[in-house]
Amino acid sequence: MHCNTGEVFDHLLRIGRMPEKEAQKLFRQLFSAVEYCHQKNIVHRDLKAENLLFDENNNLKLADFGFANVFNTECHLDTFCGSPPYAAPELLSGQKYHGPEVDVWALGVILYMLVCGRLPFEAYTLKVSFVESFEYLRY
Repeated sequence: MHCNTGEVFDHLLRIGRMPEKEAQKLFRQLFSAVEYCHQKNIVHRDLKAENLLFDENNNLKLADFGFANVFNTECHLDTFCGSPPYAAPELLSGQKYHGPEVDVWALGVILYMLVCGRLPFEAYTLKVSFVESFEYLRY
């Protein structure tokens, strides 16, 4: 599939934040794609604006399944994946997780970014949390 109109991230850089109706349409498509993956027991683990592409009709396409994994409710995942600004607290603290909850957290970050035009957390705070999480894992 060829998505020739770019990333949601680049679109947000150009326009700032999205009008609520546009954000609603886009988020509904994203939620539907993630829900489909979860119904098939697939967790994406790298949801971010850079992995959301527009096709020629401005429909959303979910990309980059490089960190995706199969999950089930009886086993936990423990790999830190994705980008720190979109990472769920359990990832930053080194906890094991089932899978879907890390995608749901990233969905919330993306929704905030769509309607506010920026990430919900400051980069410095994330850097400190990220460093502390690795200090926690070391001991």
